[in-house]
Amino acid sequence: MLQPEILAKRIRANLVEQKEKLEDYLKLLDQQEIDINTRNADKLLSHAKVEKDVVKELSQLKIILEPLEKMYRTSEYQKDEALRGLRESIDRLSENVQKKAEANADNLTSTLDTLQKQIKQVRSKKVTNTNNVYSNAAPRMLNING
Repeated sequence: MLQPEILAKRIRANLVEQKEKLEDYLKLLDQQEIDINTRNADKLLSHAKVEKDVVKELSQLKIILEPLEKMYRTSEYQKDEALRGLRESIDRLSENVQKKAEANADNLTSTLDTLQKQIKQVRSKKVTNTNNVYSNAAPRMLNING
């Protein structure tokens, strides 16, 4: 079994890395909100790719961190109070990330709905305008015999 000090050090390093990734993710979500509002499709696609990677990395960190924290909690040498504070900070940050991601998803859904309605309107105007061109025209015969 790992010594409590070494275990605490590894936990702290993983927590700090997790916190940094969450902070970066929150910045990404802020930029994503701007890109949703400006309807920048190319940037939204790149956000989706980066977001997928960040979520994967956070999941991997969680897989590593949970057993370490469990070992540390069951240890009789829980001396490092800074770990608790760091964990609470990460929990708050995670909540903020989740709220921001949900708000962006709602905003994106609303924006996509608006764009779909606009596309339908453009299509219906185009069809209506095309039909008007032929509806008022008088029939004509064309002599092709020369």
